[in-house]
Amino acid sequence: MIRMKLGATKPMIYYFPGMLILVFMMTVFEVGVLKNTLSLKIQATSIDRPTYLELDVVTMETLSRHLRHIMETETRMEINDLIGQNSLNVKESHKSGISRNIPDTRPESCTTIEYSIENLPYVSVIIPFHNELSTVILRTAHSILMRTPSSLLKEIILVDDASTHDYLKTPLETYISTLSPKIKLLRLPERSGLIRARLHGARLATAEVLFFLDAHCEVNTHWLEPLLLELSKDRDVLIVPAIDRIDAHTMEYSAMDRAYRGTFAWDLEYTWQIVPNKQNQMLTENSPIFSPTTVGCAMLIAKEYFYHIGAFDSEMNIWGGENIGISFRTWLCGHGIKIVPCSRVGHVFRPRLPYKNFTYHVLHQNLRRVAEAWMGDYKKYFYLSTKNVTLGAEEKRTLRARQRLAERCRARTGRDFEWYLSHVATDIIIPPDGAVHFGQVKNIASQGCLTVSDIGHFTVAECAHFTKSQQFALDSTGRLIYQDKFLITRKNPSASFGLTVVDAPIKNYATEELGKWYLDTETPAFIQQLRTGRIKTPVGRLRLQLKGVPAASSCLTQLTADHTSGEQYVDLHQCEEKQVFQYWQFYHHVHGADAMFN
Repeated sequence: MIRMKLGATKPMIYYFPGMLILVFMMTVFEVGVLKNTLSLKIQATSIDRPTYLELDVVTMETLSRHLRHIMETETRMEINDLIGQNSLNVKESHKSGISRNIPDTRPESCTTIEYSIENLPYVSVIIPFHNELSTVILRTAHSILMRTPSSLLKEIILVDDASTHDYLKTPLETYISTLSPKIKLLRLPERSGLIRARLHGARLATAEVLFFLDAHCEVNTHWLEPLLLELSKDRDVLIVPAIDRIDAHTMEYSAMDRAYRGTFAWDLEYTWQIVPNKQNQMLTENSPIFSPTTVGCAMLIAKEYFYHIGAFDSEMNIWGGENIGISFRTWLCGHGIKIVPCSRVGHVFRPRLPYKNFTYHVLHQNLRRVAEAWMGDYKKYFYLSTKNVTLGAEEKRTLRARQRLAERCRARTGRDFEWYLSHVATDIIIPPDGAVHFGQVKNIASQGCLTVSDIGHFTVAECAHFTKSQQFALDSTGRLIYQDKFLITRKNPSASFGLTVVDAPIKNYATEELGKWYLDTETPAFIQQLRTGRIKTPVGRLRLQLKGVPAASSCLTQLTADHTSGEQYVDLHQCEEKQVFQYWQFYHHVHGADAMFN
């Protein structure tokens, strides 16, 4: 055990245009174990068998004193203000401490892998924050220091995006200056937003590999080595850990229940997707997973490659869309995205975004830049799912650089967005021309999705994004379309109940004979209160207009076939305003469909 006496700590201040950098220099070689609330271990520089260093008693007492000062400063704020600004349980976060043991959530086969880290590169960890809760951001920093080989960790760059809370000023500076000389604090003079804050941190980074991390995360055991090992095989890949869940209410750390990858909807919202069976069958539990998109909270990338593919778009504002943008770019300009199951990082999934002055208009603007630069002709589906807005002169001007980057990538790799859909995001359903509503059809009461079984029966099952058996479209002529088939009232001869798919080309659909579907969006207020999630599309009853049949008798209804087994099916029933199982919601609603397709 190596012990070193704590000397005077003085910050060295560097001035750069528009920013202030505080790099704390101290005589302590490394931080060890801080007892009670601060139980911290740092790996030494031994490569084959890392050892752990411990703090001396004086340093532990100093850190404890600094932490008390932070907490005292923080508790002067109204607790409701802290909860509202952080969207998590403040008391539970404080009770959890800033350095804690968390479950090792790696697949069992990962725990026996031994990593030779001698030839792996240094990494700079970049963590932007704005008015983050003290215990949250310190827990993030502590988890990195206690679970990362010091021979691989070049620096942790905390980017303060113009925080206003006093406890994040001098008290935080004093604490981290004692904690580790590897922590740099970059103060931005005005609010820049998460995306630009990351760019500021990347410019300051001195390592050849960058790891972007949210400030409300905890890295797990041996999180870095498998990421760097994958990067060493191919520098033109974006590497992502498997993301675990930290509950915003209880602060409990738990593994995701299944293997997930990232994909997207046509509104460019990031979506978790269970790894498709075909892909899953070819993988072992520790095999890297190729993913169409990446979540934004944790990603590792070679610095040179990061800038080669355009970094983040500096014209994006505050939060959102940068992960979709870099996902498209790394597939169209490089070799894609890998999720590494042997690397685990926990993330606090908050019930709402804590960003002040953030609106979904800002997110739409960011995503619009992605669509305009990278999606080519397929951008029309983005506008169908959101809204078609005329670009202003300034936005067009700033987009040209991103569009030129896309052109250079296409010239070099021969890839465009059509290639991406054909080779990477192969399960994205392209809506038919004239679609008014499309995607999954969710029952408001059960939260299940309309599904076609293997034998053509219509059921209601758990919603699973981009499962082809759950993809429908309702077009402007009244056709309810399933793939290249259509849904009508005809019963399946082998069943005593339910609707079925008729195997016939869409062009042969005669609406006068077979009826027209429409979504009746006149709904009582109590139905609107059953909405869940962020999907804002219309809710209504799916009615079928049939010649000679009263419209009131033709509402699509979720029913139970067998109360013992709970088997669900759908059929047409008498329309009743209070029948909650008659209300449905499509994942996408088209804005300006006629204008876009004509």
